[in-house]
Amino acid sequence: MPLDSARMIAVVGYEGVEWILHPVHETMPAQWSPSTRRDVRAFLADHGIGIPSIFLARGILTDDLATQTETRRLLVETRALADDLGMGSAPVLTT
Repeated sequence: MPLDSARMIAVVGYEGVEWILHPVHETMPAQWSPSTRRDVRAFLADHGIGIPSIFLARGILTDDLATQTETRRLLVETRALADDLGMGSAPVLTT
């Protein structure tokens, strides 16, 4: 699915894409296989499309310890995804 989205973005002519990570969209970091990450990165590079930010559709302000722990885990996974997609040493991750 992410590669299909990248292809559509290229057809439309956008210069960048902000990935929205959400279970409904089937785009959570764990759902990006290593081959998908490589293919999307290569496709975007070949078409000159940047990734200005990644949006993790999840609230981060909570008093619930279990939710805090899960959110930290997801942020670590999102950072790894940003690395795999070639966003550089200081990617913008929004929530």
